[in-house]
Amino acid sequence: MQGLKRLCLFSLSTAFLFPLFCGTQKKSLTEYLPRETASGEWKKEGKPLTYAGENLFEYINGGAEIYHEYGFKRIAVQEYTGPEGRAVSVEIFEMTDPSAAFGIYSFKVSPEDRELPIGNGGQIAGYYLNFWKGNVVVTLTGFDEDETTKQGLEMLARAVEKNIEREGEKPRLVFLLPEEGLNEKDVRYFKGFLGLYNSRAFFSRDEFGFSEGVRGDYEGNVSLFLFAYADENSALDRFLKLRKTFPAQNRYDRFEDFNERLFRVEETESGESIFVTHQKSTILLMAGKADEDRAREMFTAVSRRMEGGS
Repeated sequence: MQGLKRLCLFSLSTAFLFPLFCGTQKKSLTEYLPRETASGEWKKEGKPLTYAGENLFEYINGGAEIYHEYGFKRIAVQEYTGPEGRAVSVEIFEMTDPSAAFGIYSFKVSPEDRELPIGNGGQIAGYYLNFWKGNVVVTLTGFDEDETTKQGLEMLARAVEKNIEREGEKPRLVFLLPEEGLNEKDVRYFKGFLGLYNSRAFFSRDEFGFSEGVRGDYEGNVSLFLFAYADENSALDRFLKLRKTFPAQNRYDRFEDFNERLFRVEETESGESIFVTHQKSTILLMAGKADEDRAREMFTAVSRRMEGGS
C-alpha cells in the first residue's frame, strides 16, 4: 500500500533465510527518474523509453538473456543533456527481487572500479556508474570522461537513488563466503549457467544445475564458488555427477579422489587445481594455485559460517 510502512517478510529458500525487501512500489519506473529540480542543469532529452519482459530484446540486442536469467521485469531509459552539450543516459532496471538486483549488479561491475557510497552499493569507472537498491539496478552512461560529465553522473545517480524507497540485502549465500582474504569488490552472484559461464567457464554446458551460486576471489589467486541446491540429496546427486564429469573432459586431468566427499582435478592449460566437496545442500569448489590444505581450510571456514560461526 502506497505511503504506509510495511514489515519486512522472510522466506525459506534453499535451506537459508533470505530477507525480502520493504518499501513502496512505483507504478511506473519513470517515477524514479530525477525531477527537474533535483537534476540541476541536466535536462531530459526527449521522452523516456520503457520495455518489459521479452521486449528487452528490442533494446539490448544479444545481451538480454543474462538479465532474464537473473530475473528481469522492466526497464526505463532516459537521455539527459547538461552543460556544454554533455550527455548522460540513465537506465533503470527493475528486477524480481533484491537478490536478482544484486546479481546483475555484480555481473556489470569490475573490481577495478571505484566504490561509491550510494544505495545498497555502487561503483563508478570512467564514464560508467552502476548502483543497486532494493530490487532496482541503475546504470548511468556518459559519452566522455570530462569532469562535467562525471559530476553529472553522480548528481543524476543520487537523484534517482532518493526516489527509490525500497531497501534490500545481499543474498544469504554471499554471507557464507569467509571474510579473511576476500576481495569484497570481486564477489559475483549467479542465478544460472550464463552468469557462471561469464565468470568462469568450467564446462560448455550447464553441468552444475544449481539454483543459485556465488564466487569470491581471495588472496593468493584463489577463487571459492558455492552452489546451492533445493536439498541435501540434490546436492549429493550433483556432486557424484561432477565427480565423473570433470575427469571426462579433455581440459582436465590428474583426477584425485581423496574420499567420498572430496576430489581434485587439474586444469591442463593453466595448471590450476580444482577441489570439489559438498556440505548439506551446497557444493563447494575452490580453484587456483593452492594445495589440499588450503582447500580444506577454506571449506571448513564455510562450514563454520553455515553453522552460525565466524
